[in-house]
Amino acid sequence: MRLEVKRIYLKTPASSLQPPACRGLHSLRLFLSIAFLFAAPVAVSARTYVPAEEYRESSRFVLEARYYDAEIVLDRLIAARPEEPAGYILKAAVLRYQFIDYEDPTREEEYTSLLDRGERLAESLAARDRNDVWARYFLSTSRGLRGIRSMPWGRFLEGLAEARSGGRGLIDLIAERPDFYDGYLGAGSYRFWKSAAAGPIRRRPFVGDGRPRGISEVGISVERGI
Repeated sequence: MRLEVKRIYLKTPASSLQPPACRGLHSLRLFLSIAFLFAAPVAVSARTYVPAEEYRESSRFVLEARYYDAEIVLDRLIAARPEEPAGYILKAAVLRYQFIDYEDPTREEEYTSLLDRGERLAESLAARDRNDVWARYFLSTSRGLRGIRSMPWGRFLEGLAEARSGGRGLIDLIAERPDFYDGYLGAGSYRFWKSAAAGPIRRRPFVGDGRPRGISEVGISVERGI
């Protein structure tokens, strides 16, 4: 699945990554949700379990719009490893895709519950070992997913703060661990779309245009991530 993302990126000219101005924050929310799901890791962590096979299988089902099958994969993961954050957060990401496709918020409570559980577990793991990069990754991912879901449902400022917390968490993580290449995809995506959503304000010297750096960071993840 990550190979498909790499192919898409490598075939896409940088100029086409500019979002139309009229799409604004909707584009920001949509792209962040895609980035958070497709940036899911495929490596082994010393403490936090990283479900490489389950991720690849569920992602394939998502691309085929086979959400029920993706949920079955992740439900098995949750049942096998209930004390790991990955299953809960990845299932929440699958629900997020269903929300986008079907515009059906009836499972909102389940979505929030999955993020609550996954975030608590990731936070606990990260508190025990700050060097556990995957725990911090999942923690930031959960906050980002929570934020992008809250923004269109009357909790814009709260959601924006959560999304920024998730994005900043990934940026801080790669600043501390520049060899954590998989983290660059979410961090670079957040940096790019934050700047894109700022519109003409980014031209001011004290703001700056973060899009080139964001694209560069995505490229680093594509070229050097696992």
